[in-house]
Amino acid sequence: EDECWTNTHNCSSNSQCENVPGSFRCKCKYGYGYRQKDNFTCLRIEDCKHCGANTNCIQQKGISGCFCKDADHAKCYDRKNCSLTDPAHKKCKFECDFWICQCETDYAHDSEITSAYICKDINQCTIQVGPHANNCGKNTECVNYDGSFYCLCSTGYELDYKSNHIIHCTDIDECLYKERSHAHKCGANTRCLNTVGGYKCPCLSSGFYRVDDFSCADKDECWEKTHNCSFNSQCKNVPGSFGCKCKHGYRQKDNFTCLSRSPGRTAPTPRRPRGSAEAGCIAHNHRPFKCKHMLEYS
Repeated sequence: EDECWTNTHNCSSNSQCENVPGSFRCKCKYGYGYRQKDNFTCLRIEDCKHCGANTNCIQQKGISGCFCKDADHAKCYDRKNCSLTDPAHKKCKFECDFWICQCETDYAHDSEITSAYICKDINQCTIQVGPHANNCGKNTECVNYDGSFYCLCSTGYELDYKSNHIIHCTDIDECLYKERSHAHKCGANTRCLNTVGGYKCPCLSSGFYRVDDFSCADKDECWEKTHNCSFNSQCKNVPGSFGCKCKHGYRQKDNFTCLSRSPGRTAPTPRRPRGSAEAGCIAHNHRPFKCKHMLEYS
């Protein structure tokens, strides 16, 4: 297709359209040159006299115009009313035959200042949609700084490397790590229990009591008299629990009950009477048991 013949080109009135295979080009007329980064618009070469401070005027065949010395922090003056004192965070843009001031990416014009064109930082952490929106996703914290931002994983989370342009963080299972900075601190007589965003250290069993958030100590059920050994046995404390050792003349029935060694006789397990001293059963050969200081039997 010949864009020049069909008039579907976008060459300016100061240029002439030339057809080329698969496209077209705009050739500036005599006395005109291309403007910066534009192969379609031609400007009068004499317009270079309007170039402002911190710009270079170029007049040569095929290209002419005003070009910024520093594309990021240039002081480019509008020939009408632009007055700049601080070039920070600005770049030049050539429009409508004169230079205007434009802020860098992630900066916006501070309209409250009228004495000069000042750019201020855009807080992307407060923006969820649009060209300046942050890409911090689930379980992250957005941290803004001058000119940009970064996404920080919340406590107990680490970067999910499977995510694409949106930054996500996933829960750390501290119970799986032993030598890394986020390994758990569960100590003696505890087990590590992973939770969302953290972990807990519960005691191994009810035979331990909590010392602090990360450690437990053994309970002495014998000293606390919270065991259930019979009166014919002696309580022996062991880590996390207790055992019942039968007294002389008795044998073990189960973990808590002792039986008389007399043939055919079983010593009942008495309950401790309230407010009395220890009571126990005395076995007599081939005769009923004689119980001393007993109020009731179990």
